[in-house]
Amino acid sequence: MVVARFLITSTLLSGHVVALAAGFVPTDEEYEEFDNKDRDQMAQIVAQILEWIPDQPVQPIPDADSLIHVWNDKTYVKLGDMLLRIGELRTDNAVLSQRWPKGEVFYEFDSSVDKPRWKTSWRDAAQLWANAAGLTFKERVNEPNYIVIHDSRQNRSEIGMQGGPQKMDIESWGDTHVIAHEIAHALGMAHEHQGKGRSNYVTIHLKEVQAGRGSQFAEWPTTNFGSYDFGSVMHYDAYAFTKSSGNMTIEPRRLHRNQLAIMGQRHQLSALDKLGMAAIYP
Repeated sequence: MVVARFLITSTLLSGHVVALAAGFVPTDEEYEEFDNKDRDQMAQIVAQILEWIPDQPVQPIPDADSLIHVWNDKTYVKLGDMLLRIGELRTDNAVLSQRWPKGEVFYEFDSSVDKPRWKTSWRDAAQLWANAAGLTFKERVNEPNYIVIHDSRQNRSEIGMQGGPQKMDIESWGDTHVIAHEIAHALGMAHEHQGKGRSNYVTIHLKEVQAGRGSQFAEWPTTNFGSYDFGSVMHYDAYAFTKSSGNMTIEPRRLHRNQLAIMGQRHQLSALDKLGMAAIYP
């Protein structure tokens, strides 16, 4: 049975929220000059966007910095390790998950990736997916659509092929399967525990989730291929972002308690991870 959670093109924003977001594309320089009132206003716009996402658990927003990211003259909403562009919103395409044509994924390393072993780690992670599906990863020459990989203090990626340069940040250079997780986002894959229908398999305890982390537990309108995969490299562990140790944020339902130990593993692509990616990129 094949499984994967891929974000599909969905109408997630109402017209008035899109109108608000239309003027919400500051450059890096403009953003640095914003005062607290400007940033609060930006935070409120983002809050309205998030409230319109189905089943999105919106929590109090302390400041815009926690949700806004600006890069290459594009503005993003940060949802955990996923970056969603809002600079080019349209009412019919608020969240895009384009596949890479012919499975060809072009990339380049930012100058911050200055250690050869980091580049090797990223290529090794990409090769895991290339071995599983009809994918090839090629260093960019002059191709218009490509991933720009940065050294960073966190791991995150845009979802699917976005068009033009798109950002991927990597912190965990020593963990091949954490990098593979971020590459899967760039290929269009969402988190397993955020897939449509997940409530048949897990219970999300939002009251145990750290403030500002609720977006990482929202249920998304994904296209699912097969059954739920507790052992997916795209699944969080049971205590991800818990307020206090010992309290689960993601709890397997009674019939699936025996899956607890494998949730959140980052040691291998599961068999269903591979089959799911192969279904999308045959």
